[in-house]
Amino acid sequence: MIEFIEAYHIHLFSSLLLLIIVILNRFKKDIPTFSINIFYGLILVNLFLLILEPLSFIADSNTHNLLPYLNYAIDFLVVLLTPVLVGLWSSYIDYKLFKKRNRLRKRLYYQHVAIISFVGLLINFFTPVFFSIDLDTNTYQRGYLFFLRYAMIFALYIHITYMTIKNKNRQNSQIIIGILIFLLFPIIGSIIQLFYQTLYFQFSGAALGVLVVFIFLETTSGNKDYLTNLYSRRVLDEYLNILVEKKEQFTVMMIDLDHFKMINDELGHQAGDQVLIEFSRILSRLKKSKKTLITRLGGDEFLCILTEDDHTDAKKYIEKLYKETSESVILKENKFKGFSEGILPYDHKMGIDKLLRNVDARMYDKKYSKR
Repeated sequence: MIEFIEAYHIHLFSSLLLLIIVILNRFKKDIPTFSINIFYGLILVNLFLLILEPLSFIADSNTHNLLPYLNYAIDFLVVLLTPVLVGLWSSYIDYKLFKKRNRLRKRLYYQHVAIISFVGLLINFFTPVFFSIDLDTNTYQRGYLFFLRYAMIFALYIHITYMTIKNKNRQNSQIIIGILIFLLFPIIGSIIQLFYQTLYFQFSGAALGVLVVFIFLETTSGNKDYLTNLYSRRVLDEYLNILVEKKEQFTVMMIDLDHFKMINDELGHQAGDQVLIEFSRILSRLKKSKKTLITRLGGDEFLCILTEDDHTDAKKYIEKLYKETSESVILKENKFKGFSEGILPYDHKMGIDKLLRNVDARMYDKKYSKR
């Protein structure tokens, strides 16, 4: 057992690292977005490869009757899942840049290399294009097209790097740095293992890349507003796109606090912060559906995506909000003056930009009617 740990400690450490990332992300209890689902898929495939690779090396040269077939099956999965992993990386980066699921569908989620590899693996049953296993000695040998698979994977790396640099204005510089560093680790790991098979850096390098992404994109990229702990505009945009693509029913509610500047001017910004925190707490506490998204747009403006029960009972949600805010001791102490809202059920003939403009107009109509 100790010998196994010593030989494959880097795989064990990398697997543990990925599991910790999943656990930490679960503790955040963020709403499940499309990008985080790709991220989880990426971690899952990476974990499989970290498990399969040492099993392959352990099976090598062991001449038990069934082990050559097991060895072949493991190597088959490693060859197939490696480009699947790269395709998931590429899909994740593409979605972070463009926020379009249809774009990924058209590009087959960047699984072209995986598809070609699968065809090659079928041919490999008859002629060793990628690898072969000697049934007598159970030893692994590279096939004559072994380097072709690496060439295709590196070509995809280059394409994604070029695409990222070309579209760097779509995201802030911190995210771009995170993406490029994320690409760097698995590339270096693959190159090292290509020439030195006993140095297991390919999938451990990928795990390190996942850690960088988690730090730069899933932790520090602004999913939550630091003051109210509500979701940010970044999550709102992605969530709206998902609901529209799935053609789900929902209601949009935009809220602006009345005379909020007066609270800051008379009582100070600390009082204003207390109002924002308490109002956000009430907004979140009143929602029934876990899929309802409450966001702070900035300042004293909020936007809520009401789904399921909250969508069907949007009027009731507002009535409860008026009641709860009028009874809040914290809001009374800080001279809370109420709020104005605009409500609009989504019509699937309407674009997202028009939806937001119309609900914004309704909210301001309500605000001006009070003056």
